[in-house]
Amino acid sequence: MSNLFKYKLGKPVASICVAMAISAGMADVCWAGTGLYTTGYGTREQGMGGVGIATGESGLAPAVNPAGIAFSGDRLDIGGGLLIINAGSTSNGTTYAGKTGFVPLPEFGYVHSLSPSLVFGVASWTSGAQIDYGTPFGSIPGNSDTSAQAIFLHVAPTAAYRFGLGGQKNNAISLALVGALSTLDAKGIEAQTSQSNQGRAWAPGYGFKVGWMSQITSQFALGAFYSSKISYSSWSRYSKIFADGARFEEPEQYGIGVAFRPTPKWLLGFDWIRFNYGDTHVLGNPVTFAEPLGSPNGAGQGFNNINAYRFGVQYDLTDRITVRGGFEYTDQLMSSDNTGFGFLVPVPANRTYTLGGTYKIDKSSALSFSWAISPRVQVTGTGISTGANPYAQDNVISFSYTKRL
Repeated sequence: MSNLFKYKLGKPVASICVAMAISAGMADVCWAGTGLYTTGYGTREQGMGGVGIATGESGLAPAVNPAGIAFSGDRLDIGGGLLIINAGSTSNGTTYAGKTGFVPLPEFGYVHSLSPSLVFGVASWTSGAQIDYGTPFGSIPGNSDTSAQAIFLHVAPTAAYRFGLGGQKNNAISLALVGALSTLDAKGIEAQTSQSNQGRAWAPGYGFKVGWMSQITSQFALGAFYSSKISYSSWSRYSKIFADGARFEEPEQYGIGVAFRPTPKWLLGFDWIRFNYGDTHVLGNPVTFAEPLGSPNGAGQGFNNINAYRFGVQYDLTDRITVRGGFEYTDQLMSSDNTGFGFLVPVPANRTYTLGGTYKIDKSSALSFSWAISPRVQVTGTGISTGANPYAQDNVISFSYTKRL
């Protein structure tokens, strides 16, 4: 049995059982290949393994590198995806599987050139997930059916400035102000917290992104971006469970990308992105009980800082049909000594394979789709987490409509 459950009833096990409540909330947000996030944003980008830092392919560019809107052209992109989650945990040979989860992920992007140099855009994207066991997890007396859901909605008004020598305007810098709204609802943790189900909590958040992109030649482009943490006010109903009074933070990110067009029909891309989960409290604090739950240094998920490597290719089959494919590989977000809460925080995938395509309806309109599959990954617990072996597998299917303006 996991070391977390080797104690008789008493103060040690009380602390541990309360800590289990953390995982009921976090089950919602940690299944995509890069933790909170899907493999890229924008259906076109998702079809190319998430590559987008130096491509400027859609109005969803502000979700990664806001400078991309300077080269995307005036447009409207609207669509959405469906995250399909299969996750659970094994303990001493017994498997506990959550129900298949379905989470809608709407997205929107709009770009308008105010002048040859100044471009305005606004983008919206969503992350999150859910789990529902349909029964009290682990048959813990006093608990109702265990389920949880968390959703993060982002809106980013963006401005980009194009400049260059000789009137070429092949460079761009950009600033996006990110506003966000999060919601959390965790149930079935009454015994661990000595509280009834707290219901749904809401919290606003904010952050910013800056980006740069340069079309070095007609065939070669570079890009880079920096994204601050997105800091949320407290999920006050859960302030005695989550670290730092349930003040959630999305991690700081930064990355570089390159895009290459060997011929007009081909586009090849590579992105590297750093996600600093370890510098947040709720996600980054280690699984430990040296500090009270809810305190700034209270137990978290012990997530690592990770690197994501994305590769993508796009090819125009005909004047109307474009096909895409890609791959993402990341460092493992969850280490083996931090799986103790993993039965409700299934391990994020670290490999994702994608494909997609676009059909041009006419010169100004197009339909796009993408499919991303992340094979099942399981982490075997060690140390205090021995016996807790979480697993997860997920798919993301996306569709969008583009109108060039």
